[in-house]
Amino acid sequence: MTRASGCKLSIFWRLPGAREHFPQEEFDRAFRQIFRGEDFDNSSGSESALRARLVEALDDYDLLSKSADVYISRGKFEKATPLLEHASRIRPNEYTPVEALTEIYRRTGRDGKAKSTKWLWVSAHPVSVEAYTTQIEKAKPERALALVAEALESYPNSAVLHYDRAALLHSAHDVQGSELEFARAAKLAPDSAVITSMTPSMRRGESRSSQGSCHRKPWKKGHLWKARMTFCSTSCVRR
Repeated sequence: MTRASGCKLSIFWRLPGAREHFPQEEFDRAFRQIFRGEDFDNSSGSESALRARLVEALDDYDLLSKSADVYISRGKFEKATPLLEHASRIRPNEYTPVEALTEIYRRTGRDGKAKSTKWLWVSAHPVSVEAYTTQIEKAKPERALALVAEALESYPNSAVLHYDRAALLHSAHDVQGSELEFARAAKLAPDSAVITSMTPSMRRGESRSSQGSCHRKPWKKGHLWKARMTFCSTSCVRR
């Protein structure tokens, strides 16, 4: 999957988890690289301009995604939802709007709708990277490693999958193997602000306590997947 215009809305969802997990200095550096490197206008003027353009091009996926970005950044989920639903119908094989919709449904108290939306997409794309990562997240470590190996046979250039393998190997105390996989992920996603800025912490297995101090400890499954999703969403790399 190449970088889409709706990528920022996926980043938006992951910021709280990333801010909690990574040292403040590294988070701030990545945040600046991701957001300040591009001009993102979510003003009312931008909203009006996008709305006017959509009147002339109702099925323009990029316009729908950009409009959803603006509404989500301003917390107007009710306005973003129909745009994302329409974008998903236009490009049914694109996961970005589905991921954003799933999170909107969760945050607006529609957990059942969130689960069914993701399940329907994954079921329709059973050999997609997203389908594999969903299975990997739920599997026990040994099975998860086998799934990653299987997925990489079909998607050898997926930075997300190499990242997953690195995380799993790190959890299994295979330092050398995890280092190699982190390096492969970084090579495949050289423009990812998250991996270039935060990988040092991932390699060390650091996490941030509620008091803000950093300490070294093994990665837990929940932390691994939060970090992977942050990397996945912010890099939006080719899969």
